[in-house]
Amino acid sequence: MDDEDEIIDLGDETEQVLAQMKKSLKGEQETELAFQIADRFISIQEVDGGYDYSIMGADYKEIDGGVYDNPDVSIREALDDILTDLRENPFDNGTRGNIRDNDEWIPIDYNGLMEKAEAVNRIEPQAQGNVVENFKVKTDELFHEISEMNPAEIEETVKCHVQAQLDQYGMDAEIVDVAVVGSRCRGLEREGSDLDVVVELSTSEREDVLFDTFNGDALHIGGVKVDINPITAQRTGTLETYLPQVEDYLEGVREAREKEPVSIFNIRMNDEERWFKNTSGLDAKGLCKAYAECDKPFVEMGKYGERIEAADHASIEQGSRLDFSIEFNEETDQLTIFDGENFEHKGLRAALFPEQAEPEVTLTVAE
Repeated sequence: MDDEDEIIDLGDETEQVLAQMKKSLKGEQETELAFQIADRFISIQEVDGGYDYSIMGADYKEIDGGVYDNPDVSIREALDDILTDLRENPFDNGTRGNIRDNDEWIPIDYNGLMEKAEAVNRIEPQAQGNVVENFKVKTDELFHEISEMNPAEIEETVKCHVQAQLDQYGMDAEIVDVAVVGSRCRGLEREGSDLDVVVELSTSEREDVLFDTFNGDALHIGGVKVDINPITAQRTGTLETYLPQVEDYLEGVREAREKEPVSIFNIRMNDEERWFKNTSGLDAKGLCKAYAECDKPFVEMGKYGERIEAADHASIEQGSRLDFSIEFNEETDQLTIFDGENFEHKGLRAALFPEQAEPEVTLTVAE
């Protein structure tokens, strides 16, 4: 018997594991295995094109996994390669856990491990409380509507699109839930940002196959490309476990954005004034050009910036993060650009519409 087949402290699983090993000795091909090594559990099963494996912690929650895409080796050779890679991870890597170089594999019952993992996934949503609901409430507060569609309407549209793809390709999968994620769910999008939507499914299909299926015919909503990201409990996890990671990432994005230079502009006309934070990525010259092309600046310039209050505008203009500010004053025909240190004043019409400027008149006095 090879060292890797040594049975150590199997408890009630001894008979089941011995039965699996007897099958192997009789020449029957192994298609699924499970082992414990230190504080990690590893499952592996044969799939089309290779082997699907999962690495779980002591709580039976998946930490890592993937597809070993070499069907020409045996399942034990594949497992040996996976373990070698796992041992080579640094000790502070969350996947490796407490595994040491001399730790041995302990074979355990595959079905028993899968049952425990599934039980954890069933309990997890209850333990997490209203994670999904709270995430969506926050999205409703911060989301900028697209073509007058709110997040719930977008999620329903994506759900219908995904179901149509599942039906078309005859895939055995059930939609569990859908959620708008990415920068747009927290109002952090930039011009041209895609709309990210995650779809949790109950299925044995691989996530990469599902991704290709759902995004093959690119879905657009209001001219915005939709990226559909499928997740499953056995791979990425459920929405309850996935969304907190999304929240943490977006909080980091928000904090980084707060340190970036900010540009602002305001428009004054017809005894009214509006203030905007520039979200277009355009520089001062670009914003001036955009303004020159507007028939109704109050309305049309809204697509280049986010409406803010006068007090917020003043705070940014006086702060250390200011890149530039522009005032378009139709009442005084004045264009003012401030770079944080110096003001530049120009005639609004002359600067933006030089072709409309009155030609200079030269007087010639006869001698």
